[in-house]
Amino acid sequence: MLRQKIQKLAEKVLNIQETETEERLKKRRIEYQNRFEGVKQEEKEIKEIVDEIEKLYDEWKNQVRRIPKDIANIFSQKVIIKIKEIKVQYLEEVLNQLIERYEEKKYSTVTLGLLISLLLNRTVNQYIKEEMAKGKESKQIEPLNVHLNTKKLKNAISLLGYENQEKSYLKITGNAGLWTAYFMKGGKLIIDGKVKGFSLSAFSQNNKGEIWYQGKKIWPQV
Repeated sequence: MLRQKIQKLAEKVLNIQETETEERLKKRRIEYQNRFEGVKQEEKEIKEIVDEIEKLYDEWKNQVRRIPKDIANIFSQKVIIKIKEIKVQYLEEVLNQLIERYEEKKYSTVTLGLLISLLLNRTVNQYIKEEMAKGKESKQIEPLNVHLNTKKLKNAISLLGYENQEKSYLKITGNAGLWTAYFMKGGKLIIDGKVKGFSLSAFSQNNKGEIWYQGKKIWPQV
């Protein structure tokens, strides 16, 4: 009798354990499925944004002017305004996918770099507004870190860091072209590779940020 009772009790415990295991597995499957669907949705949204940017950029990429500010005005009025706002969590992926698409395509080093900088600045400003709407003061807002990989591009992109904002920490793995940090305002610019030419404005007192080049801080000067 005792053995039978023990056996029945053991069977009940085993059944409970199996039931719990099945429920846990079911919950995990649902959790992973939801995550998978979320990632697929993110991929879809990012692709749509990059497609949109690429199409608009291809129409205007050759609109080069002598003064970068003139190009910025054209892009702001003709391109940026037509691109829907980029979610902060998508920004880095969007910009890097955009760079990847021009590894084998023709592009203007000036206009592509400017486009990237304008999109970055717009999203940073959007991020600051969202954080302030939550009741945060400027000093409480964490910087937005963005890492760009330019290693595979045949020609270094110019105008990266254009008007870089206070809350923008931009790291570039690879090379940068001419007019780097043009009228940079603040934040941080970190470049691992070579720079074809920094803008003189990068080293003016109006730049309240930091510039790190190949592991050394070159602005502000000590």
